[in-house]
Amino acid sequence: MEQNKEKPLDRRQKKTRLAIQTALMALMKDKPLEKITISELTATADVNRKTFYNNYSSIQDVRKELNAQYVDILFSFMDNADLDALAMDPTPFITHLVTAMVNQPIRARLVFESGEHLYLAERTKKLILPYLAKLAAKQNVPANLLNYTLEYVVSGTLAILNTWVHADYPIPPKQLEQMMTALIRSSAAIVIRSEEPEASL
Repeated sequence: MEQNKEKPLDRRQKKTRLAIQTALMALMKDKPLEKITISELTATADVNRKTFYNNYSSIQDVRKELNAQYVDILFSFMDNADLDALAMDPTPFITHLVTAMVNQPIRARLVFESGEHLYLAERTKKLILPYLAKLAAKQNVPANLLNYTLEYVVSGTLAILNTWVHADYPIPPKQLEQMMTALIRSSAAIVIRSEEPEASL
């Protein structure tokens, strides 16, 4: 049986939810999510508890909505991207990810602290795997090697971003982009070289 689709939010609901989301991000500048109470959140958002519960069941629901919006922002780059070209050169996507995390540091931190980055990883792999497969086929690289490399590259990329975000951006964005791009390219090169015949002794 099909579930009923949720009704679109009216203008007042959108305004209320934005106030609550903005208040949560403001509070997160000074304390972790688990330390924030409903009372603090509603006072900061200037809404009463009834209004809050008319829109969300918990602070975790606010977090989930913020994360969903942010993941969409992270992937908005892909809407008009040339994915074949991106498989050959990931630099534009890396630049987009880094810029999005610089522009919205609280949301970036929230994605990692909530575990939502695991969904981000799976979505990334699902999206780029077909294009990397094309590249691998041209280089005669077996699919199993491709899968291992993809796991390594995506997990490693997110681990680097997580460390960078929680350390309050200790190196410049451009330097980070260059380092991550170099690591991804070197990983691909290692896979390709691993299929080259060994030199005779």
